[in-house]
Amino acid sequence: MADGASADGNGDALQADTGEVYTDPVYVYALVRQVPSLVLPEMGIDSQRPVELLSTGAVAAVFSTVRHELFNEAAIEAGLRNRAWLEAHVLVHQQVIDALVGSGATVIPMRFCTSIVTAAPCWRSWRATLRHSSPNWSGLMGGKSGV
Repeated sequence: MADGASADGNGDALQADTGEVYTDPVYVYALVRQVPSLVLPEMGIDSQRPVELLSTGAVAAVFSTVRHELFNEAAIEAGLRNRAWLEAHVLVHQQVIDALVGSGATVIPMRFCTSIVTAAPCWRSWRATLRHSSPNWSGLMGGKSGV
């Protein structure tokens, strides 16, 4: 996705540049300062969903939509008590972070299991926050302001 995804006017949906509309939860891996060499892993925490960007200019959120039945609050709570589930998912989360760092991007990682139940309102809020705070974010991430 060249320009990332965007919150649309349809309530709680997130619409990708491809036109696909997401209503499932969103799992956030990191904020990154976009660089030409940025490479996203194909798959993320949900093995059936790709890793994508939500762009706000030079800074972007790296995320995956995740299937609600696998990443709702109860499923995550149960998973956190299951050592095999926890090890597998922490490893994937770290592999995404490692790939971002390896591509030369400045990365601010999110905590493991940072997920958002309702996509669009949160993305609108994140975008507004990133745009409003662009001089601070950009300075933190080692670049010029103007997200």
